[in-house]
Amino acid sequence: MIRKETPFYLAHGWDDHTILRTMTTSLKRDCSRDGEKYQAVEKARRAKIHNEKLSRKEQAAVPKM
Repeated sequence: MIRKETPFYLAHGWDDHTILRTMTTSLKRDCSRDGEKYQAVEKARRAKIHNEKLSRKEQAAVPKM
């Protein structure tokens, strides 16, 4: 705080538990989205490596996207 004033949320009756709960809930959602994106990318990477290791006959049977 710049001028050592009472924080807005204290002056207007907001409690810190509600504020923290709200902040952490949104952070968890963001982390979840990042995790889902990472898992999808990782799964695609592993599938590509697996498909490259297949024999020619097995590769011919893999559908192309």
